Amino acid sequence: MMLYELFLAWRYLRAPHGRMAARWVTRIAVLGIGTGVGALIFALALANGFRDAVRDSILRSADHITLMRTDGGSIGDWRALVARLRAVKGVRRAHATAYTGALLEGSEAISPAVLRALDAETETERPALVAGSFAAFYQEHEPTPLVVGEKLAERIGAQVGDVVALVVARGETLDGIEPRMVMARVVGIFRSGLFEYDASWVYVPLGAAIEWTGAPSVIGLEVDDPFNVAAVEGEVRRVLGQEFSTVNWQEANRPFFAALAFERRLVALLIALLIGVAATNVFAALSLTVAERRADIAMLRVMGASAASIHAIFIAQGLLIGCFGVALGAVSGLGACALGNRFGLIRLPADVYSINAVPLHPRVSDVLMTAAVALIICLAASVGPARGAQRHRPAVALRNE
Repeated sequence: MMLYELFLAWRYLRAPHGRMAARWVTRIAVLGIGTGVGALIFALALANGFRDAVRDSILRSADHITLMRTDGGSIGDWRALVARLRAVKGVRRAHATAYTGALLEGSEAISPAVLRALDAETETERPALVAGSFAAFYQEHEPTPLVVGEKLAERIGAQVGDVVALVVARGETLDGIEPRMVMARVVGIFRSGLFEYDASWVYVPLGAAIEWTGAPSVIGLEVDDPFNVAAVEGEVRRVLGQEFSTVNWQEANRPFFAALAFERRLVALLIALLIGVAATNVFAALSLTVAERRADIAMLRVMGASAASIHAIFIAQGLLIGCFGVALGAVSGLGACALGNRFGLIRLPADVYSINAVPLHPRVSDVLMTAAVALIICLAASVGPARGAQRHRPAVALRNE
């Protein structure tokens, strides 16, 4: 059986004919709460999607753990070191690599590039290609095969099959750094999803990199659980001792993800403030209802209703307004997320935001948190009018009527 306080709250919320002012103010309150809730769900889904898209692109393109000698020197017996690392619990694969700066000259322009070496024996994960293939990448022939980032290939005017000039630093001499020019053939064009990589990275065979710059100086590790990378990193350090230093992907990108987290909290706070402003309509709607229902409140008190029951009626009415607003906001916010993902509506300039499309990832925890915040705000806005209603004196109200 429905409590009579809730029954009366529902009756007052519907505002029968002749009380149009209260009805319209209530509708505006529901619409305001719904707009705020929907906007907050959409904003949190956008922040989640942007963070997840960037994180996934980083995990696809970069090593989970990067290992180097503490003194910064090259790793002579790197094959034995790779074998030891692959035996560490939690390590999925280990491979030698090298990073070095270079200049890449195509038919249209010259551009700086970052060379990353891939080892045919230990490299199992390759970048996603949009053109070409890896069939000829590890074959020993001239000119040296390259896999170039999509944006870098566009900048220098290179396509699959083109021969380009590559200038690398061979080493330091008495006269400074000695450059070396080699001819290379583009056998593939990759797209990582991160603008920085697509605009500057070039993959080369490890054998060629060793010939140009000497033994590799970096060992890359991929772990089974990228989100538990710190535990595996600690085990690697324990096995290898102080001779090597490590950096995991979370440490390398900590400032970026910290900035994203701060931005997410700031946006959530601002939209929560908007919900609070919208909740002033709840206060107005309940205050108007209390003023219009003075005679009803007096009759209820004469019939034996307690002050607490009167208070509960208008608290329940405020919560009902909040529930309708939350339901409207949840439907509109989740619907907007579904449409945004279906038609790819969120597009960004990749050179500014690293990625060119942002998915929307609403989460149950965010929706529940948003609903809870909205209901708490509506409850707080209902307290004032409810206390005013319970302080009405029946005799005065009936005499005025």
